[in-house]
Amino acid sequence: PQLILAMSIVHFLTANLVRLDIFLQQVGVFGGQGTAAKTPGANWIAGMMTFEQNQLTHATTFHQAMYHARHEANYIGGFSSGYSLVRIHQYQSEFDSAQVLIDHLRSELLRLGQREFLRQLNALQALQWLLTGESELALRWAASYQSDASPDSLIAIDPAGLVWARILLTAGEPDDVEAVLTYLDARLAQLQGSHFFRRKIQLLAHKAAAHARLGNMVDARTCLHDAVRLGEPGRHIRSIADAGAPLLPVLRRLNEGDVDSTYKQQLIAAIPVTKSEPTMTAATLLTHREQEILHMISYGQSNQDIAAELTISVHTVKRHVS
Repeated sequence: PQLILAMSIVHFLTANLVRLDIFLQQVGVFGGQGTAAKTPGANWIAGMMTFEQNQLTHATTFHQAMYHARHEANYIGGFSSGYSLVRIHQYQSEFDSAQVLIDHLRSELLRLGQREFLRQLNALQALQWLLTGESELALRWAASYQSDASPDSLIAIDPAGLVWARILLTAGEPDDVEAVLTYLDARLAQLQGSHFFRRKIQLLAHKAAAHARLGNMVDARTCLHDAVRLGEPGRHIRSIADAGAPLLPVLRRLNEGDVDSTYKQQLIAAIPVTKSEPTMTAATLLTHREQEILHMISYGQSNQDIAAELTISVHTVKRHVS
């Protein structure tokens, strides 16, 4: 079992999700359809795989099994599964359930003396604030976070540094976004020559989002193209989509030569929208098309760009804006 888990982690970190799925099937770690795997470790890696592919129902089954076995198995895996379950609640807008689990994880970490996980849990709480519209609290945490502190765990689904970056990309000022770019470049330099492609995918996607926030659409497209090139073979979805709404205009501009159309739509559909996004504040007043145009304007696109992307006239864009 330990060798199987080690091989599975290698496949996961190197972004070979298809090979990982085949490997897990070959070694017979799964139960029947819709059931948990046979061992805690298998549940953890299967949960990580299906989470990454945005198969949230399957991911919930696997992670719940691992989380319930956390005191009999490796607590690192148990905490990771608890963290993943919080993220799934957040994706499904079940914020009350997400907060209950965050509070339970914190209480348990303190009771067991597992304080090394608190940094990651604090980041998760800040992300919860961002997603529920409490941007001031999220930004206060981001201001206190030391992005040049100890390196993030490679097996973490959402390393604290990327959560920090995501908060500033969503709610920060241009100077904050520049700081995010510096951080991402440093992390990518650390991974130069390595085979940890999953983390590279995450960093490149967030870098694309940062450039998009600053209006550097050419650089944004280059970074996103690199992320998609690494992520598409294994259908990595969450590592790219979690960079957030700034990716939307860049993703829409990728043509069929850059990305498979089905994969592109999966990525667009998986991008979470926070309550601090402009489209949410105007949702009760604007039509879907008006919300879409407002969202694109907020990320620096001109009327001409919007018209070309939505296949409508510039006059129609101006009419919606007015």
